[in-house]
Amino acid sequence: MASKRGKDSPNISPERSSPPPEGSKGKKSNSKKQAGTAPEAKSSKSSLLRDSYHIGSVSSLEAMEPKVLLFQNRKLAERLEHYQVTTEELRKRSEQLQERLSATDAEIFIINRHTKSLEENVRILLKRFETDEPTDGDSETPRSPLTSFINQLSTLDEEELDKNLSGRVQEMLNLIGKLVQVYDTVSNQSRSVLEKIKNGEAVDDDCKSQITQLLKKNEALEKQALSMQQKCYAASTKAAKATDQIIELETERDEQKNRAAELEWSLDKEQVRREKVEHMVVEIREKLKTCEAQLATQQQRKEGQAVEENVVLATPSVSQTKMGEMVTDLEEQKTLAANRLQEIEKLHAEKVALTLEVEELKLHVLSPPDDLVEKSAKYKSLQTHFSVLYLEHEKVKEYYKTAKEAVNTLRTSYLQQLKEAQRHEEDGSQSLQTFLSNLQTATNAARRDYQMLRIEYEQEHASRETSGTNKDYDKLFKSVMQNNSSLEREVTRLRKCVQNLKTDLAKYQSRDLNRGQVRNPGSMSPDKRNPPEGEVGKRESSGTEGASTPKVSSHGPPDSTEDMKELKKQLKDKTKEYDELKLLYDMTRQASKVNRELVDVMASEKKLREENIELKKQVTSLETRSQAAETELKSSSTELQTLRSRSKQLEERSLELEKERDKEKSDRQRSGPDEALVVRIKVLEDALFKANKTAASHAAQEEALYSEMDVTGQALEDLQNQNKQLIDQLKERDNTNLKWMADNIRNNQIIKTLRDEKSAQDVRYRTLQECIGKYEAQLKLAEDRTKLMEEANCLLEENQKSSDYLTESWKRKAFDQTKETCDLRLKLEQLEKELRFLRTVHADKLKTYEGDVFKSKRFIEENAELKRKLDRAKLIEVTGSSEEILKEDIREYKELLNCNSCKAARKDTVLTKCYHVFCYSCISKRYETRQRRCPQCSTQFGANDYHRLYLT
Repeated sequence: MASKRGKDSPNISPERSSPPPEGSKGKKSNSKKQAGTAPEAKSSKSSLLRDSYHIGSVSSLEAMEPKVLLFQNRKLAERLEHYQVTTEELRKRSEQLQERLSATDAEIFIINRHTKSLEENVRILLKRFETDEPTDGDSETPRSPLTSFINQLSTLDEEELDKNLSGRVQEMLNLIGKLVQVYDTVSNQSRSVLEKIKNGEAVDDDCKSQITQLLKKNEALEKQALSMQQKCYAASTKAAKATDQIIELETERDEQKNRAAELEWSLDKEQVRREKVEHMVVEIREKLKTCEAQLATQQQRKEGQAVEENVVLATPSVSQTKMGEMVTDLEEQKTLAANRLQEIEKLHAEKVALTLEVEELKLHVLSPPDDLVEKSAKYKSLQTHFSVLYLEHEKVKEYYKTAKEAVNTLRTSYLQQLKEAQRHEEDGSQSLQTFLSNLQTATNAARRDYQMLRIEYEQEHASRETSGTNKDYDKLFKSVMQNNSSLEREVTRLRKCVQNLKTDLAKYQSRDLNRGQVRNPGSMSPDKRNPPEGEVGKRESSGTEGASTPKVSSHGPPDSTEDMKELKKQLKDKTKEYDELKLLYDMTRQASKVNRELVDVMASEKKLREENIELKKQVTSLETRSQAAETELKSSSTELQTLRSRSKQLEERSLELEKERDKEKSDRQRSGPDEALVVRIKVLEDALFKANKTAASHAAQEEALYSEMDVTGQALEDLQNQNKQLIDQLKERDNTNLKWMADNIRNNQIIKTLRDEKSAQDVRYRTLQECIGKYEAQLKLAEDRTKLMEEANCLLEENQKSSDYLTESWKRKAFDQTKETCDLRLKLEQLEKELRFLRTVHADKLKTYEGDVFKSKRFIEENAELKRKLDRAKLIEVTGSSEEILKEDIREYKELLNCNSCKAARKDTVLTKCYHVFCYSCISKRYETRQRRCPQCSTQFGANDYHRLYLT
């Protein structure tokens, strides 16, 4: 029963009370990471790590404590050694990390340096493009130390770092975009200048052919640039793909590194195990030696035989049940031993494979293959750096060649432009001189013509002032005015006469009406019947006058109407001429006043114009007056006609009355005279005599009127003739004035055109001077640019020399390294051969060693079993019965099962930190009272560090 309980109960022994080593803890935590890879190996490893340590026979706890302390000291020594090994490994790793850090810092330095140099170059180019004059301070810009950039990177967070780097990249992109824009503007300007030069008239055919060739070359270069951009894009895509492949390879490399680290950890674990096994082997050997010494002493003793006989005799005394139990225990121990052997063989095989892998990995680490070296990041970075340098060297060479060609082309083009500019300047100066001489001659001729015209005008003006034309005009106007006033007077007088005639006619009409009422012909006397001869002559004369007056009146009015029509026509012509003069005057007003002589001419023209306006006013007044006179004459002629018709009627009536009177006389002679009739006849005769007088006076007035009309007609004709002469003179004067004005206007226009041409020539001369100044400035700029290009070429040559030197040195180094690699390869082959031989020897030695270890373990186990049997036999000898021995064993085991702190309750809780077992009440009290330390080894524990055990 005791054996069954010991079998079923956990393997708790005094050596388990000691804390496990720290290495085992670390390995345990690492073994959790590798969970699921090999569960069988894990169980075997845990069984090895938790191997029991036999203290030996102990009588009391006081005797057990020094042995436990010795075991703990041994474990601490093992931990110290493991700690030293781990410290050395960590130091090596820290050195490797420092080397990696320094390499990354160097790469960052290189990147930062190149980016800063690129920024400086781009800014210098932008400044040169903007100002076209490079400053000395551009090349001497202060450079910030490279360490400051890394310090900034170390101080920044990830987000700030991303923002900073993205901002820097954006600045670079903006600068490059500006540079591209500036280059586009410069190229556009150059193209526009080339087009202007191409379209210019003064450019030679050779220059045009050269410009066309340059344009073709430029187009070809642009096409090449586009093709290069396409190639660059394709290369960038390939580079992106390559970077993706590199990232994949780096991930694979990291995985391999992780695997290597795990293998190193397992190797370290195996080394620790090996050390433990070695320590165990040493201890076993020492124990074997002691056992051999004891056996030798026992064999020398004679009492040994008696003891053996007693043992042999005592064994049959054991009951058969106990013997059965012992047999079962033996079988169980054999099965356990077989299982242990299988596990040990598996571990041995795994160990051999792991040692081989570790050695291979060590060899790979010491002498890595070419594929790994070529796939490594450092090799690729160096290769990329070398390729970048080589490409930069080739680009610099090409740039140097293109710069040389551009400098030569610029020199030739600038020399040709200088020659052309000099030719243009000489041609412009000659053309200016000829044009100025022609202008001077033309201005001199114009001045002479103007002086001649001015002299002629002054002479004519003086002759006019000396001649009496104006006086004649004044006299004529005065006479016309006097005639007009006399005509007005006559017209008023005639109006008064017409009114008087009207009144007389009214009286005669009333008398005729009265006479028609009285009809007594017999009363008239014979004297009065026969009118006197004077009256008859007067009547005849009045008849003749009456017959003659209508002729005059019939001839007078048509002449006056024709004159009026002619005057109206002349007036229309004058208005037309006046409008023309007004237009000319407006044109002369718009023309520029050159000299005082022109002002005098304008003043004289104004005076003439005013005189012409006064004459026109006078002519219009005369026309109005003549029209009024014509209307009055027409009215008077109508009145005279009415009077004549009345007089005819009166004569007819008088004849009728005479006939009646003759009839009455004849009747009276027949019948006799009547006094009343006679009185009446006398009255009528007196009235007739008065009527004849009035008729005669009217006829005389008519004759006077007709004579006055003739005089006024002749005066009007004279006035019309005078007006015609005056108008002709005015026309001649206006024509001369117009001719002078036209000549003045032409001269002014010629002078104006000459001045405009002169100002245009001045502007051309100024523009030519400005162009010459611009050409000189461009030449200066070109010289400065050529100097800068020469300096840049010198720098490029120096850089090329340095790059050539560096390439040669790199080539030498590469050649030396190739030689060294060849030597090292030969050495490697030799070492690999030696290694193979050593591996075979090592494998053989390992097999023999493992066999020896296995044998030693078997010997140790057998020795332990024999020791146990010996102790049991000794106790049986002392006590004499096996039951008491079993009871003591049971009591000891029960004491071991009790708690070490309280020694009353059973052990039922385990601390996972140190694997010491105590009762639940003690650990809970310590946890509640915050004394959370192990009572045996004083290691701290928490709520999850103690677990209950359920023993059956």
